[in-house]
Amino acid sequence: MMKRILTVFVFLGISLSISAQGKAKAEPADPADFNYEEFYRVLITAMNKERAKVGIDSLDVNDVLAKAADLSAIEMAKAQRADAVNVEKTTGKRMAKAGGTSKAEELVIAIPLGKGKNTQTPQAIVKAIMTKWALGKKEKGKILNPENVYIGLRAKPDLQFKKAYISAVFGNFQSFNAGVKHKKELKVPFNTKSKKFKAPDPRKCKTCDKFKDGEKLRDGLYVENGKVYLKYDNIRNLKRLLKKTTDGLAVDIVQKEQYSKTEYNIMDNSVRNKGVMLKAVYKDKLFSKNLIQPDKKAKRPKKINNMVVEMGKFPKGITGPYEMNLLLLQDNYVCKTVLRSFIESGDQESNTQLEMLPMPESMLARVPPFEPRSESSILNFTIPFEKNKSEFKSEDIKPFLIALQEPDFIIDGLYIYAYSSIEGDSGANNKLQRKRAASVVTVLQGMQANKITPSVITNDSWGLFQLEMEDGKFDYLTKMSKKEAIKTINSKRDILAELEPSLAKQRFAQIVMDVTYDISGNKEQKFSIMQFNKCVKTGNIHQGYKIMDFVATKVRLGKYMHDAMDSVKVPFDVKFTGFLNNIVYYDYLYNHHVVTEYQNNQLLEIQKLDPTNNIVNYNVLYCKLMLDSSMNKKEVQADFQTKIDAFYKTEIPKKTIDALNIEFQFKLLDAIDTIEGTEAQVETIIAKIKAFYNFKEASWQNALKVAYAFARAKDYRYAAGILEPYIKQGIKEKNLVFGYISIASHSPDKFFAHSFVDALNMAKELDKEKYCKLFGDPHMSFQVLDNPRVKADFYESGCPK
Repeated sequence: MMKRILTVFVFLGISLSISAQGKAKAEPADPADFNYEEFYRVLITAMNKERAKVGIDSLDVNDVLAKAADLSAIEMAKAQRADAVNVEKTTGKRMAKAGGTSKAEELVIAIPLGKGKNTQTPQAIVKAIMTKWALGKKEKGKILNPENVYIGLRAKPDLQFKKAYISAVFGNFQSFNAGVKHKKELKVPFNTKSKKFKAPDPRKCKTCDKFKDGEKLRDGLYVENGKVYLKYDNIRNLKRLLKKTTDGLAVDIVQKEQYSKTEYNIMDNSVRNKGVMLKAVYKDKLFSKNLIQPDKKAKRPKKINNMVVEMGKFPKGITGPYEMNLLLLQDNYVCKTVLRSFIESGDQESNTQLEMLPMPESMLARVPPFEPRSESSILNFTIPFEKNKSEFKSEDIKPFLIALQEPDFIIDGLYIYAYSSIEGDSGANNKLQRKRAASVVTVLQGMQANKITPSVITNDSWGLFQLEMEDGKFDYLTKMSKKEAIKTINSKRDILAELEPSLAKQRFAQIVMDVTYDISGNKEQKFSIMQFNKCVKTGNIHQGYKIMDFVATKVRLGKYMHDAMDSVKVPFDVKFTGFLNNIVYYDYLYNHHVVTEYQNNQLLEIQKLDPTNNIVNYNVLYCKLMLDSSMNKKEVQADFQTKIDAFYKTEIPKKTIDALNIEFQFKLLDAIDTIEGTEAQVETIIAKIKAFYNFKEASWQNALKVAYAFARAKDYRYAAGILEPYIKQGIKEKNLVFGYISIASHSPDKFFAHSFVDALNMAKELDKEKYCKLFGDPHMSFQVLDNPRVKADFYESGCPK
């Protein structure tokens, strides 16, 4: 009878040195009063804490294992020696007496209880035990064995209460044997041919652990004409596994009928096979009985590398669903039993937080943000006067205002200095100048809401005339008085005609305006751009970043026109690399974080300008990764990886580089996904990911994508371990849940993990129809029903019907 009494989670952080309960008994005055129940609780908590560190499920207390532990503790206390119990040879016998199978592991130890005031507390004894067991390879291996999901713990003192003799018995679902007595319920009952084979031993199974083609080997089993055959296409690889004469393969045929009862599974858990096991086929016979033989008639027969071998006769009478397990034997040890498994079809898109980078200093400049504020300025421009023309329209003046490249403004003060050329009547010229000035005021007034009160000053251009004519053909006129020079020019038409081009330049108005910039409504955009361009001219980089970010944000919000960034004036100079990079960056943001060829080309030009800028170089590489699909060339891959690795020595945060790196690895995996013979390259990529990627910070989407990559490299245990934290968090995403189940189906010990049970329950909730189809061909093995919790949920779901 099994009870799940205790489950301890890591986050509880229970200290081994503090006991919140039973303080009086935790510090007894007499060893006879030692609190054993408290001791069991603290020791199991300590073990589970060590298991949690490496991602292994916690141990639950079991009555059968506790009975076996009690028998050991009594035996040791009676002999007053811990070595009175041989855990390697006799644990199975005590398990049998307790009502279980021999499939259990045991740890024993003797610890002094102390005396009087020196009597040890349960916490102190646990600390001493865990310190010792942590140093022992065997002891630590049993505590951290993921196949162990149950524990039985007992301690007995000697007659003098000087020492406590402690036994910890570990087991799993195969430690119990309720179904063995129901053997006759099967038309074709199971056998116990594996009884002569030994349980897996790490020392004996090293070669088996390295062999990664077990699933492909198992998938080569088929039945034809009442016989079981094994088909495999890599004899050379198989010879690396089967080296000794006692190395071989065996087929175990398991019937679904063995799992037909809700209360028990009909099998003998004390042996290594579950169903009808065929006779083992050892190395020599396996290779010598290959039905595929070289062509003897050929002049040079080719050495064959594929095989078809008869493994035995298929048992008569089996008509229902069945599965064939493949037992890998090493020196007569059953090192591995390979079951049916599957991988969910399809892949998972990554959602790496990866994007183009702005200049770091520009992000710092955003706080506090730029705020457009109206300000005053002095503007001036010059309007040339045509001869005898006095009327001006807005289209005559607008070109000059546009040339100022100023935002809209309100004229607070207007000063017009009207100049006329020296020829003609001075009185008439004065009237003409004032008329011209009034016409200019009228045009400007039409552009303003407020009333303009101008100040008009008229004058002739005698001084300008003197400067221009000095040392020239008409220098003699400059030596005259102004009155004489005017009289001479007006009296001689030929001189007047020749001087006209120069005189035309001397007819103009100098307009000086005291203005306040108008930033109301959509006029703010022009003002902000003007402010940025001023920063470029003055070299105020910090303020320039602030304004550029403000403008770009307004554009994305739709409050400024999209072409606003086209109005910024940034010289193509290395001094302004940051501005040039950020212009591309803001275009990328506006384009919803999608890289374009235009952005890529702009960055390449900036890179030529400033080849040592790490941000620009990163962005170039990022664009290449997003746009370039030609990742199948090894030289391209090597160059890309070298450049990524170089970024780890720069100021760019590691997290950012990791994001670029993982996306590159995903790209590589996608590039070789359908290419045969890339197993070694996949393993290299997997090793690379393990070296740099922080799985704890990954999203479940990225974790699933990485897990599929690890599964492709046949590292299923690691792949499942990546996903288990998300299952434990209860993330009910269909891709995640079914993906985890499919990956975990490759590791039979995962069938008994809490995460596997939880995932199946979530799968049932997310898609019951798909959940029901998981059990058996063509999906995972129906042998997951070895786990009574999985089986109970399966039958309660109504799937068998």
